[in-house]
Amino acid sequence: MSFAQDVKKELTLCSIDEPAADSELIALLMLTGSIHIIDKRLVLELKTENSATSRRIYSLFKTIFQLKPTVIVTEKNKLQKKPQFIIRIIENSQQVLERFKLSLDHFAQAATTFTNTPEKKAGFLRGAFLATGSVNNPKQSSYHLEIATQYENQAQQLQYLMKKLDFNARITSRRNGYIVYLKEAEKISDFLQILGATEAMLYFEDVRIVRDMRNSVNRVVNCETANMNKVIIAAQQQIDNIKLIYEVKGEQSFPDRLRSVAELRLKYPEASTEQLSRLLQEEMGEVVSKSGINYRLRKINTLAQQIRGVQK
Repeated sequence: MSFAQDVKKELTLCSIDEPAADSELIALLMLTGSIHIIDKRLVLELKTENSATSRRIYSLFKTIFQLKPTVIVTEKNKLQKKPQFIIRIIENSQQVLERFKLSLDHFAQAATTFTNTPEKKAGFLRGAFLATGSVNNPKQSSYHLEIATQYENQAQQLQYLMKKLDFNARITSRRNGYIVYLKEAEKISDFLQILGATEAMLYFEDVRIVRDMRNSVNRVVNCETANMNKVIIAAQQQIDNIKLIYEVKGEQSFPDRLRSVAELRLKYPEASTEQLSRLLQEEMGEVVSKSGINYRLRKINTLAQQIRGVQK
C-alpha cells in the first residue's frame, strides 16, 4: 500500500460529525460525482478506485441523509487497471442536490456556507483529498502533495481555501484538467494534520527529519572533503616549489623565517596552515599566526615562480 493510500485510509477513520461532514461530502460529490437518468429516474453516482474512500462515502450518506446507497464494484480490464467502486443514490438524489445547492449540469463550486469556518474548510479539503488527492512518500526524492480536478474554477476554489488556512498552494494545468499542489515539506506535514491524518503526519515528519539530517551530514562531509583536497593540492604545490628552490639555489638561499616553514612543510606534507602554525611554536619555539604562515608560503611560491621564469 502506498503512502497516499495509507493517508486516505486514516482519513476515512475520522469521526463523522456536523458541520464538517457536509463539507467533506460536497467535496467528494464535486470531484467524483455525476448525474444520470436511469429508467426515467434521476440517479447520483460517485466513483472511486479506493475501497476505503467508497466506505467513507457510504457512511457519510448514511449519517447525513439516513440513506443506504447501492455500491457496485466493476472488474478490472485493459482500460481499467483497478476495480472501480460506484456509489449510487437512486432514491432521494434531488434531496441531496437541493441540500448542497448543486446544479444538474456539473458541480462547479461549493456554496460558501459549506466552507465558511476553519472546520468546514478542513472538512472540505479532506473530502477533496479523499476524492482525487495524492502525496509522495517522504522517502522519495521530492516532496509533493496534490489534488486534481477537471475544472479550473474548482481548482481556484481549492487554492483559495488552502490559502485561507495558510497554505501557499499553486495551480498548474495538465492534459486532463488541473492540479492544486504543495511542495514545501513543512506545509505538507501541516496539511496532513489539518485533514486529520495525524499518524501519517508523524511518519512523514520522522522520515523527513532523518532524511534532512542525513543530507546535512553529507553536505558537511562533502565540504570537509573538498577543503581537505584543496589543502592536499596546495601542500603538494608548496612541496614541489621548495624542492625546486633547494635544487637550483640550495637550502641556504632561504631566509631563516622562510626556511623554518619550508622544513615543516616537507616534514608534515598533509598539515594545514593552522597546524603548521602550532607545530612551528612546538618544535621551533617561533610564534607565527596562520596568516603569517600563509604569507611565508606565498613568498616561497613567488621564489619558485621566478626560478621557473628564468628557466623558460
